[in-house]
Amino acid sequence: MLLILASINLWYEPEIQKVYAFLTVIFASLLIYWIGKQFASKRIIGWGDVKLTTVLALFIGWEFILVIYMGVVLAGMMAVIGVICKRLTKSSELPLTPFLFIGLVINSIFCLSSELNLLSLLKQI
Repeated sequence: MLLILASINLWYEPEIQKVYAFLTVIFASLLIYWIGKQFASKRIIGWGDVKLTTVLALFIGWEFILVIYMGVVLAGMMAVIGVICKRLTKSSELPLTPFLFIGLVINSIFCLSSELNLLSLLKQI
């Protein structure tokens, strides 16, 4: 469903940079999945996360690198807090998808606030 919506969005707002970001995230996600399976003998990232990251990269383009960064940092902080509180162990799995969405919301808020600041600066001129 998200891929269909992203394709419609790309049809109305054709940007080649979004396609490059989409292809890069596909390659990087599959590489991370393969490396985790080959060398760590366990899943580092799930297929749902791979699909979600690629489709969201098609929606917002290269800004998605910041979203992934924020999502991984938030998930890492939650994992550390969970281990300290003894709710998580080393073998526990933590889903990445909610943290990616939180990172997306944070990124959207900051992008919106920067655009509003730019508009207020333009009004002063």
